[in-house]
Amino acid sequence: MESSIIREKPIDINSFKKWYENEFDSKAKIDSKFKTYYESVTRTMKDKIQESDFWINVLQEIKEVSSEYSLQTQYDFLSNSSDLKLQIKPYSSFIDKLYRKNVVNNKNWPHCPDGGWYFFDKSFDRINDLIRTSIVVKYLDGVELLANRLQRKGEEVGNRVTIKMEAREYGYYAAHLDIKHRVEIPSLTFDTEFIECSSEIQITTQLQEVLTKLTHTQYESRRLQIESDDDNKKWQWNYESKEFTANYLGHILHYLEGMILEVRDRRSGKNDKI
Repeated sequence: MESSIIREKPIDINSFKKWYENEFDSKAKIDSKFKTYYESVTRTMKDKIQESDFWINVLQEIKEVSSEYSLQTQYDFLSNSSDLKLQIKPYSSFIDKLYRKNVVNNKNWPHCPDGGWYFFDKSFDRINDLIRTSIVVKYLDGVELLANRLQRKGEEVGNRVTIKMEAREYGYYAAHLDIKHRVEIPSLTFDTEFIECSSEIQITTQLQEVLTKLTHTQYESRRLQIESDDDNKKWQWNYESKEFTANYLGHILHYLEGMILEVRDRRSGKNDKI
């Protein structure tokens, strides 16, 4: 339901919280009680997903792909051998996400975004990365290879898996897998309900992971900002900005990874080029 009251557009997280509570009154308060509820729901989602056939098969599939890749190319597949673990999006990041969905990225403002407002207690089935993990492969060709294998495994065990090969303007490259799960979660009325929620697997390369860690704080800060009519100078022309250096470094690394594979394939005889 869309409120008939239109107030000033929030410009940051604090003003968003005030706007939300004024706009929707009794829908939900952004307080410690809701934080506890959020943590209870996401913990339940994580536990159910970890127990699913898909997740159990994912771990085995990664081992098989890694072994096959090493035999075929004589190179390691994964950047490390640490155990893969599901992570829960922190509560503060969830609030940030709702702010971006309702305000920053809402092209319909002051009306609701497509599909309706993202309410605090009713968006667990609309945000696909509350439960997530990342897999880091050594080389560029491993990203799409693993994404396709995991999608196929999802189909075998009855989970719908969607692949999105990300190639963003600001130099971010990765595969995002959205996996659908039907789980039972607690409600605010002390009952339970079934929802179709998502888990997300990000697959990226070793070099891209290093860059992401270096620029993560800058990226998080930037995407919470609302562009104004005065923001008419694109970062591509502002060579003194942090975005110029970080973003183009992402594109350069992606290009270098492609060149590394080309050289590797030449040496192994996979490519007839000299």
